[in-house]
Amino acid sequence: MRRVETDSSPGKVNRISAMSNHHRRIVVHRLLLALSFGSLSVAAAEDARSIPVGQRQLFLDDDAIAKIEHLQRTLHQPEKRGAVIRSVNPSQTIQTRTAPIWESAAKHYNIQLVTSRDLVHWQRVAERAPFLEASPLGAGAYDTQTIIGPSAPVVRGDELWFYYTGVRHRHYGFVASGYDDYYPDKGAVCPAVLRRDGFVSLDAGEEPGTLLTKPFVLAGKTLHVNVDAKAGELGVTVLDGDGQTVAEPVTGDQACAVLRWKSGDLANVKGKTVNLGLSLRKAQLYSFWSE
Repeated sequence: MRRVETDSSPGKVNRISAMSNHHRRIVVHRLLLALSFGSLSVAAAEDARSIPVGQRQLFLDDDAIAKIEHLQRTLHQPEKRGAVIRSVNPSQTIQTRTAPIWESAAKHYNIQLVTSRDLVHWQRVAERAPFLEASPLGAGAYDTQTIIGPSAPVVRGDELWFYYTGVRHRHYGFVASGYDDYYPDKGAVCPAVLRRDGFVSLDAGEEPGTLLTKPFVLAGKTLHVNVDAKAGELGVTVLDGDGQTVAEPVTGDQACAVLRWKSGDLANVKGKTVNLGLSLRKAQLYSFWSE
């Protein structure tokens, strides 16, 4: 740790006073995090969760979270890319098949997210906010009235591609001629693209936010994070019963950042029960995992 000099004798510049408010906040924040995470004890091994190597931990629910402060959960919608498969017969529609949700106020269908860890108990995400919703009339799109959702996304590099059906009619009628959105064919299969793991992020602004995970057995040799920290940074500390392993700060927009260590060695805690202490400033965290 670098020592900060505070020589205030005549002709000298007080190093702390000369430090910008921005950097001072970062230093104080990191000191508080070190004190906070350092005072935590790791749960007994029998209480630890088992997370397989390569299984990404998302934030659609609180299953992996023990404590969270000053972080906002944000639902992200995929970006639509237009039609890719159209029927050769205008009177027919090529469809994917899952059940959309009828939005009575807007009078069209949309797609919402729910999660389950056991396929018995289900939890809605973001209080029923639409994950994929119909385009407005006048957008020149196929999905102006009805969306039939995808079954599963296709992983393409660091993106998820959702192929859904956009239909130009509701259950009681089609968009009539005379509208800008009128076409003789009824619908098409359309892609919508999302950042991998990008369903929900935990966001921090200028005020730093912190997250403590529930205890789990560290099965992998490396730790990875999916984070957008172009304007800020992410800090990660691995807590076990014997001490801390502190990562170098992560910056930039990285869908698969491998953590590097400035103190401690992750190999020393492999197979042990650990918690992760994560700190964010002006950043969005999507997931973490080990490999």
